[in-house]
Amino acid sequence: MATSFVAVAGCAGVAPILTTAAVNFAQNLIDAASQNAGNKYGSEIEQLVRALAYNALAQSETKVRPYFPEFGSYAGFNAQDAGAEYSGDEEAIRSVEAAGNVALDVALLAQQKQPDGSVQLMPIEDGATLYDGRGDRLAGDKIKVGFKSNCDCYVYVIGIDATGYVAQIFPDPDAPHMGNPVVAEQTYMLPEGNEWWGLDEYQGVETIYFVASPRQRTDIEMAVASMVSAPRSVTPGNYRPVTQAAVIPQPRGLVKVQEAAPLEVTSTTGQRQMVEPTAFLASAAGADLIITRWFNHQ
Repeated sequence: MATSFVAVAGCAGVAPILTTAAVNFAQNLIDAASQNAGNKYGSEIEQLVRALAYNALAQSETKVRPYFPEFGSYAGFNAQDAGAEYSGDEEAIRSVEAAGNVALDVALLAQQKQPDGSVQLMPIEDGATLYDGRGDRLAGDKIKVGFKSNCDCYVYVIGIDATGYVAQIFPDPDAPHMGNPVVAEQTYMLPEGNEWWGLDEYQGVETIYFVASPRQRTDIEMAVASMVSAPRSVTPGNYRPVTQAAVIPQPRGLVKVQEAAPLEVTSTTGQRQMVEPTAFLASAAGADLIITRWFNHQ
């Protein structure tokens, strides 16, 4: 599977019209995807980041309950008009209400081989550099993703690699027993057990989006399904790399929480280690939570 990652949060029911400036943060990614996979694929990437950007900007202005249509319309959003995009699980909604704001502990982890042959597990900071095995995936750095929510909700993790190619990280099609809605306070590790993802030979900036929403985001599910089914035809020696991280803007968005409970992670050799994830909290009750993580792949 590709080494990209993304998590997505919810957006408004009616597709907004955004100015070009609103997606300037993702222009490098859109241009790379268009050149590597064609204009149609680039347009699909643009629509995805527009939805994410609009959601983040709109929620920063929304004081309460932006995605609870049973309480009526707001800012042009009507539940009936939204239709399938905001189909949801009432149990998940009640769980979010009970928990207050949606919170997500996120762990983006690297396994790195040391000179003495041992392996070290560590959190990946935004902007960190990871190294592939120059054709040997067993030799390079490896990646794992983990998360835990404070309530039953819908979580989407989407990866975009250095060519602009999209990978569905969660829900994982290869692990049907782990799906949405996720269970409150349950840790999800991908891939499971002592399995890790190796880095391929496509070098550049890789971005991971995490989204936690009280509602099922069928619009995102369909968009991602369309993109992951597209073949990747570029070769490692002939592609335009993504060189800038497409970080979703958060003007007054999420609050970063300083403390999170450690997670136990297993290396490829069976070594177990406790790592500290980063905790994020949505800025308003009922709001979707959007998190961008990224690293340099060399």
